[in-house]
Amino acid sequence: MVIDQEFEKQLQSMHFFDEENRDGYVVSKELKKIWAVELDLLRDFIRVCDQYNLRFYLDGGSLLGAIRHKGYIPWDDDIDIVMPREDYDKLLQIASDEFKAPYEFQSPYHMSNYPRSHVQIRNITTTAVLSDEVGCYNFNQGIFIDIFPLDVVPDNTKALNKYMRHTFILSMLRRLKYHFFSNNHKFMRFASHVLSVLIPKRVASFERYEKYCKKYSGLQDCLMEAFAFREGVKSKLRYIHSEWYTDSIIVPFEMFNITIPAGYNNVLTNMYGPNYMTPVKNPSYHGHVIFDTDKPYDSDRVVREYKK
Repeated sequence: MVIDQEFEKQLQSMHFFDEENRDGYVVSKELKKIWAVELDLLRDFIRVCDQYNLRFYLDGGSLLGAIRHKGYIPWDDDIDIVMPREDYDKLLQIASDEFKAPYEFQSPYHMSNYPRSHVQIRNITTTAVLSDEVGCYNFNQGIFIDIFPLDVVPDNTKALNKYMRHTFILSMLRRLKYHFFSNNHKFMRFASHVLSVLIPKRVASFERYEKYCKKYSGLQDCLMEAFAFREGVKSKLRYIHSEWYTDSIIVPFEMFNITIPAGYNNVLTNMYGPNYMTPVKNPSYHGHVIFDTDKPYDSDRVVREYKK
């Protein structure tokens, strides 16, 4: 595990790596090491955002953890962040100059073999592979944090339904063109290869997809949406009211003070229901992730060790 030396010393002085009973759940030393890598990625991300005055907010389970636990949900293993589209696009422009090894900034604009439709920042000295993607992709899959853009969508049922149809079709075309299915689904994998040849590149381009995602930028009477949740069979559209993000507040998340939307109660109620303060152990959105904090990602090694 390679993280910033001063940050690692800070964690050690806090006894961060010790096993901990957090709200009745035992957080193992192994999970703490995963958290440490992610928090180091978050530290470097915050550095860049502060330098360029970029807005961002904790999201999903990370937002819930900040409110309910002042840090990670005890059984969580990732960090989710959302950024207003204009700040997200600015991040894309300056990322190559700002994120250096062991950190790697990943997006479709920076990597031709990158399959996601949102940004990830990874530590390339580690491994974090979704179990159903073992052997599927050849981009670096170190431990990561997720960063999603918040796109404006119309607060009008007819226009919203049209937007939803178009973005879903464009995302699926791109998925069929560039994404390959798990080795566990040989027919689907073969079909995706055939379709990748038949679908013209211009039709399934990421630029075309994102251009439509930004169709309503600047609209005043609007909702917002974390668009990357649209991807795949398990796609989940999540619409949030823009006024929930008009103001922001600062709350603790582990050793950091992090920005969240002032309307966090509405955001969390929208995501988890009115009883979100009552802990319920749910699986990660990612599903099962194969972690290794001590070995850099190597596709062949992961296949040998985990593909039975």
